[in-house]
Amino acid sequence: MSKRQRGVVLTEYGLERLEAAIAAAQNQEKYGKRFTQAELSERANLSIRTIKKIRQGTAPVDQPSVKALFIAFGLELESADYGQPEPAPQESEPQLAKTDQRVATKIDWGEKPDTTIFFGRAEELATLSDWVMAEQCRVVTLLGMGGIGKTSLAAKLADQIYDQFDYVIWRSLREAPPLEEILVRLIQFLSDQQETEINLPNRLGERLIRLLHYLREHRCLLVLDNLESILQAESTGQFRDGYEGYGELIQHIGSTEHQSCLVLTSRECPRELAPMAGDRLPVRLWSVTGIDPAAGREILQTKGLELDEANPQSQELIDRYSGNPQALHLVATAIQREFLGDVDDFLEEEGAAVEDVRTLLDQHLTRLAPLERSILFWLAINREPVGLDELMEDLLPPVTKREVRSALRGVERSLPD
Repeated sequence: MSKRQRGVVLTEYGLERLEAAIAAAQNQEKYGKRFTQAELSERANLSIRTIKKIRQGTAPVDQPSVKALFIAFGLELESADYGQPEPAPQESEPQLAKTDQRVATKIDWGEKPDTTIFFGRAEELATLSDWVMAEQCRVVTLLGMGGIGKTSLAAKLADQIYDQFDYVIWRSLREAPPLEEILVRLIQFLSDQQETEINLPNRLGERLIRLLHYLREHRCLLVLDNLESILQAESTGQFRDGYEGYGELIQHIGSTEHQSCLVLTSRECPRELAPMAGDRLPVRLWSVTGIDPAAGREILQTKGLELDEANPQSQELIDRYSGNPQALHLVATAIQREFLGDVDDFLEEEGAAVEDVRTLLDQHLTRLAPLERSILFWLAINREPVGLDELMEDLLPPVTKREVRSALRGVERSLPD
């Protein structure tokens, strides 16, 4: 026999009445801005979880709670507003396996890299997973210099949590695609191809509203890799001309209530993002730093350098390149090719470096403004902490304290680790 479930659920008529009343209150009291979950909870004296159940119809709720939510928005609960939930399936009926009860995640991995070979970063993955899943952050941004492993970390995170989402899509911004193109692809995918470029509105704001509709409707994981590709060189954190709409996209996703998450990777932090981020806010920043020594040794070993934990060479090599995974790959290749696998010879050669590693650093430094590069140059020469006045004495031509402070902020945004 089927079991009778306690509580009630809203009918379509009742839900329409409630949502219309909430929208009217938002327009009157907040000029159209949505109520937060906390504001709804305080207004109706109900838990956030109970209010979600009522509005989503995912589970029956006791009638007094439904009535309290209606009263909070000036409505009287009518018999046509609610009904009994659908009965649970009879026990004698064949039951679907638990793995089949959930609709399979729809995935478009795009240019996502393979993470079969991945070393270390267990703590980082645990923290990021907690941000996305437990704390339901709306925007998580991985920041770090080139080669530090931002893309690999984002890909590994996606591999671990993708099955908890309805839709997952990965897009690289390396080729600087216009925002209009990205929005069309996202909306087409999230609408199951029901919406196409032909029937989408032309205005950016309206397209953003359509995207947010799907981010509320479904649990979606969006990953935009290489955000620095659409940021200006020599003007830290500013979007290139014609790409300012990406800032609006990030702001909308970060400030609007929904059940999805946007993961970004970038060498620099966009200026629009920093004010929105915080340890207890739904927008978070994570500085990706070098890998630990054990993971560094594993990378070196995959390149044929047999270095164990007791060998000081491995630690010196990892420290010299600050645990940068890509730099370690490049150096290990050079050691095999140019030093016949002899790490001692490589380390003993004064100023030994690798052209590819220099190129990696140059790619990062060329994005800095001239004053920012000059500051890094003098900081490297001094090696010890210096005060602002002392630093200004080194800089030519002379600059103001305001200019130096601004440049230091730019350096900080571009070198988060």
